[in-house]
Amino acid sequence: MRRTTETHEAFEALARGHLEEHPDLPHSWRVKRDAAGGRTDLVCWAGTEREVFASLRPHQITVGGLGNATDFEDFGRGLSNEELAQEAFARLSELLQTASEAGTALDWARESLRAAPGDQAARQQLAIQLARLGRMREALLEAAQLRLAGAVTAELAFELGRALAERDKDHAQALPWFETAESLGHYNGTLCRAHCLINLGRAREAFDLYADIARTAKAHPSALLDSALGMAKATFDMGDAPQALTLARQALAFYAEAVGREDVEYARKVIAWLESENADR
Repeated sequence: MRRTTETHEAFEALARGHLEEHPDLPHSWRVKRDAAGGRTDLVCWAGTEREVFASLRPHQITVGGLGNATDFEDFGRGLSNEELAQEAFARLSELLQTASEAGTALDWARESLRAAPGDQAARQQLAIQLARLGRMREALLEAAQLRLAGAVTAELAFELGRALAERDKDHAQALPWFETAESLGHYNGTLCRAHCLINLGRAREAFDLYADIARTAKAHPSALLDSALGMAKATFDMGDAPQALTLARQALAFYAEAVGREDVEYARKVIAWLESENADR
């Protein structure tokens, strides 16, 4: 395809290089014009459950698939076109890998169920991979059958909760799935349940749960950092912004001491947000 001006050249160069290294990946380039002027789209596995895309404009990149999409723009962050392209391309690579793995597992599950309709392990995989591909209605229908058979696993419950919370932002529906995952022993079920409680405005319950995690996670610095940052957010939601900031700073300091580094971007973002909130009060 001839290059056009309705694209993000740095990202397109990265994508074309990747496609040359993976010639078996089905894809197409499309040039479209709209009210904003025009764009270039890269679409992989077009029209299938695995579809992943990137929409390119000179100053904006949208990467999507599996039920969600993310816009990448500078917005005063001081990023060069190359840095923005690298950030967006990392997301595209992540989606391509997830779609490839989930699609392959989905094909296996369907074949297994055709051969043996009562194969509960295959139905588990079918529901999990549908959730990973953003096909939540179908995933929940399969999960309902498994629940009736008493065959829901911790992995399935967690994947359903994660898809509902992260992709659909439906924390109310995600919460019972995380509760199920926790009851079945999933190592991340409790932490994700606490995150849901924060997003549902139940700060006191979330704080108590994060405190429980912190008491039992001393051998796991990452879990302790997550729980302490959660406590900070819950504290902020309960109206104590200064204490929330103190908790967040203490959490990052502990993590830095435990693992020998403090370059934890999401922790720094929480601290920067709390600093800004405190400055405005």
